Amino acid sequence: MLSIPAETFRRAQSAAWITPAGEFEGITGEMMHDDLSAYFPGVATDEDYPSSFAVEQLGYVKVSNPFEMLWNGGRDDHRGRSIDRDAQFETMADFTAGALIHYKKRGTPSWISGRGDPTEWEMRVLQPGRPISRTTVGDFVERYGARETGDRMYAALGMSEHRIRFLVRGMLSEGRPPSPRFLDEGGKLILTGWII
Repeated sequence: MLSIPAETFRRAQSAAWITPAGEFEGITGEMMHDDLSAYFPGVATDEDYPSSFAVEQLGYVKVSNPFEMLWNGGRDDHRGRSIDRDAQFETMADFTAGALIHYKKRGTPSWISGRGDPTEWEMRVLQPGRPISRTTVGDFVERYGARETGDRMYAALGMSEHRIRFLVRGMLSEGRPPSPRFLDEGGKLILTGWII
């Protein structure tokens, strides 16, 4: 689990950067993305658009808030630097799950329009020059987060057995494969005591 200041969870924009290695760099105070990206290794001191350069040329992920990220998925090697996309997306899933847990304890920020089940809130994944990819928070955390991340999120939100059964039925009826959290080592669905 990431150690993130409460202020970072509550930011509507310029929340963080995720490095090419998957490390989380939260933004606090009055700082914005450009304030940090101007000093990233590989960004020239006279670069007019350091944030765009960091995303498009260096492989950083720009995190607007817990529900929106910008990445350049065109390649996994930027300027000779290896990029750990799995680690980047796992870090984002951890940040998103942590935000929901924080909101459960401290209340939802006023900029969030989503109401109801927070795992059904919209998650936006952007790439330069491509249409926005939209999914739900629950699907994003299930797909990219570590098993412990999803377990922690659902436990903190008080997700009942009924709700989890509903989610699995939905995945199966839509033809989506169930999350790895519901599969054993052989790939078989394991829901002890549940009738699906």
